[in-house]
Amino acid sequence: MMHQGALDTYNAIINDTQGWNRMRIVYTLADYALTFSQGAILEIGCGESSVFLGILSNKYNRPAYFCDLQQSVTTNAKTVPGYFGNNATVYTGRSDDFFKDVKIPELAVAFIDGEHTYEQAWKDFYNILRLINPEGLILLHDTLPPDEEYLDLNRCGTVYKLRRELETDARFDVFTFSHSAMDVGLTMVRRRREGQI
Repeated sequence: MMHQGALDTYNAIINDTQGWNRMRIVYTLADYALTFSQGAILEIGCGESSVFLGILSNKYNRPAYFCDLQQSVTTNAKTVPGYFGNNATVYTGRSDDFFKDVKIPELAVAFIDGEHTYEQAWKDFYNILRLINPEGLILLHDTLPPDEEYLDLNRCGTVYKLRRELETDARFDVFTFSHSAMDVGLTMVRRRREGQI
């Protein structure tokens, strides 16, 4: 039996009319990256974006990997055919364990929206960095909290500190979209090409 909440989310995404103010930007940027970057799709922290990434997994015939700490999230979503796409590996547990337990191939796109602490986002980012295709994209959510109230771990937490750190690192091109992804910031990171000015 399909979980009603997961089905409602899936149907809302499939029939999305809300545009940029939710998670469609993840779809758009990942779609762009997948046209020129080889590799799989990875998401840390499942939700609305999982449906978009599952659609892209099908579109490009790429494997997709999903990790979430909460069993209810992954279990409920798995009851809806197509939620994660047709070629998905879904892992329930901490992302630290996921990177140890699952053999992950080269990645084209990765989306980090897991634990909302600087420390965990940093570990997820650098675990992904060793797997990402040189042309690949890493997306981070919750990177531009609108005010101090959003620093609560149930909202954006301290992920913005990683954004600030990456913005000063000459190895990366970094851009943050402020008015999208639920208005809490979506940061796009890619390796700067050798010799790039």
